[in-house]
Amino acid sequence: MKRTIALFSCLYLFLSVSLGAQNRSDYDKYWPQWRGPLATGVAPHANPPIEWSENQNIRWKIKIPGKGNASPIVWENKVLILTAIEIDKPVSKEEKRDEGDELFFGIPLDEAVDIIRGTGNRSRGDGGKAAGDPVKFTALAINRADGKIIWQSTVREAVPHGYPSRDDSTLASNSAITDGNHIFAYFGSNGLYCLDMEGNLKWEKDFGDMQTRNNFGEGSSPALHGNTIVINWDHEGQSFIVALDKSNGQELWRVDRDERTSWATPIVVEQNNIGQVITSATNRVQSYDISSGSI
Repeated sequence: MKRTIALFSCLYLFLSVSLGAQNRSDYDKYWPQWRGPLATGVAPHANPPIEWSENQNIRWKIKIPGKGNASPIVWENKVLILTAIEIDKPVSKEEKRDEGDELFFGIPLDEAVDIIRGTGNRSRGDGGKAAGDPVKFTALAINRADGKIIWQSTVREAVPHGYPSRDDSTLASNSAITDGNHIFAYFGSNGLYCLDMEGNLKWEKDFGDMQTRNNFGEGSSPALHGNTIVINWDHEGQSFIVALDKSNGQELWRVDRDERTSWATPIVVEQNNIGQVITSATNRVQSYDISSGSI
């Protein structure tokens, strides 16, 4: 989908977060992750406008290049968002299919079977978009005062292993997260990338290719607590949850999960001074010790 991002004139008075912050008061002022500082969608001390229109309570509005469902995050003067920019190439009918292919609703039969099984890589609503077209996986920093782009960093340019089958799914549906020193840009099957606040790549991690149910696409976002970043990888293959050292991307622990595809983002809470990673999925809700991965 084409996206527009707007800033409401009184909106950004965001607050605290359970990220194991170096300076908790900093997190009290910003929106550093999906669903905000408390991962609840609530900024308890904010005072946003309750009415807006094309002209009322809008400070600025810009179009975002590419497509994505990632939520914007905010730190200091930057609004940060992820997007997937398709590099269009003309595709002939011959490239889309061989003349002798048996068709099912205009799609070669073998590809249609893969889509139905959830393993295909062609979108039902992509208008003939070829699965072999490359995509720029990109992080954007926008000045929250005036909407001007501060920097645009392409962390990967590659042919994705598949396009989501739904028109409302994208290749940039996972939201970024920040600790104020680094931005963790997560594109699921297309990698996790650590950037500094100027958009420079520090490290990257590839977890392989996710196979989602019915090829609906991906959407789980990372969780961050202290020096640990957590990724939940539930799909039709071997599911797992993994914790990484945020400074270098090194794996701290990995635990296999008996789960099918889920799109739930893990949350981190502290109980009796123990950090717990809580995940929701098809079979059960589970809590993992963030220091060891034990349940």
